[in-house]
Amino acid sequence: KTDADTYAVSVMLGMLKSQEGDYSAAIKLFNKAVVLHPTALLADAIGSAHQRIGELDAAIDSYEFALDLNPEKIDIRAKVATAYVGDGKFETAIDHAQQVLDLQPDHASALATIAICHGCMDHPSLYEGYTAKAVEAGYSEQKITSTVPALKKKFKKTLESLN
Repeated sequence: KTDADTYAVSVMLGMLKSQEGDYSAAIKLFNKAVVLHPTALLADAIGSAHQRIGELDAAIDSYEFALDLNPEKIDIRAKVATAYVGDGKFETAIDHAQQVLDLQPDHASALATIAICHGCMDHPSLYEGYTAKAVEAGYSEQKITSTVPALKKKFKKTLESLN
């Protein structure tokens, strides 16, 4: 069995496991493949699998590795931003989302990420402004408005220390 065979089988099985929702198995298979041939797409898949099972630090590391391999991948940078939101690192999330907007000013997910962060940090005018822009770009207003209270509850202590 050659490295090319191992790579191909690992990627295919990893995709299958990911589609089945077995993200831990997918991560193991994708990791086997990324060692043989690192690609941004594969590192992104690893990050997404980690994010789906709540392993945000590992997701961020994988997304950052994907960006090292291909810094032009806007959607991966947007995923880094959402992972930072899920980890309660709102300022860092805004920084990454802003980098996306610098390249694509109407990126709905990046606009929503910034809106959600400002909603969590009690910046009402910025929250409202970015929410309106995200909705205009095609993002669900309901998704933004339902995410903020859940994150505020989850990160209550962290947010209190910011104010």
